[in-house]
Amino acid sequence: MRWPSTCRSSSATRTRGPSPSGSSPRRLAYDELLAEACRLAGVEVGPHAKGDPAERFREEVELASRGWAW
Repeated sequence: MRWPSTCRSSSATRTRGPSPSGSSPRRLAYDELLAEACRLAGVEVGPHAKGDPAERFREEVELASRGWAW
């Protein structure tokens, strides 16, 4: 079955490959929301490189240890 052409996304609207910072736009958006959740939970969020996987993991562990789930 083929989707009607109106349902297909054009290649011009899709993001392909990593951004210059090495992370996808979705990952960077997730990181921003994660940092906001940390601030709400009282977890210290210091300066770090955008898309830093070690910082992302630390923030996820800190939130999980406080009972946050997502």
